[in-house]
Amino acid sequence: MAFAADGTFDCSSPWYAAPARPPLPASAAKRSYPWYVKEADLAAGLASKTQGLDLDGYFSNGSSRVAAFGMEWCAFLQRKKGSQAAGLFLYCTLPASLKASGRVVSAVCPGPARLAAYTWREHGSREEAWSMEYPGRYVQVGAGWGVAEALELAAPPAEGQEPSSAAAGGSGSLLAPWSAYLKDGKLQGVLEWV
Repeated sequence: MAFAADGTFDCSSPWYAAPARPPLPASAAKRSYPWYVKEADLAAGLASKTQGLDLDGYFSNGSSRVAAFGMEWCAFLQRKKGSQAAGLFLYCTLPASLKASGRVVSAVCPGPARLAAYTWREHGSREEAWSMEYPGRYVQVGAGWGVAEALELAAPPAEGQEPSSAAAGGSGSLLAPWSAYLKDGKLQGVLEWV
């Protein structure tokens, strides 16, 4: 309030309006956004000599972000080098229009959301390997919210052992620990507002 009073921030934007925004209609509140990480991107990230793996998921329209509640959101996959699990996070960023305006937004309330990743049974049916519900609380813009050990990875093949047929391509040994999550060349999941 002190910043608004002394003019530090321009609070004339509707973003700063005191009345509550109207609730979403029921049709908008139950939206699902399938996401994926390409197997090739995963293999390239694993093959790099960096300290770990950081990959954005892509949505069915090919974008790495989906706009909702005035912000941009993405599924973010992370694995620390040597870890036997990968983290999955819901990440919030400012849309380009707010960045260009110079406005400062530090926290937003996305409403109740759920992020999930799939695993695949031998006969091809999918089931959720992991999911997390995000309550309708404020989250920090520019930060991820999730679990660092969301997806448990299989042990890598022993020296001289052939990787399973589920791990495709020339990068099979790199992808073998991920094989339970890969189908049709992708690791897949869903982001939905509930």
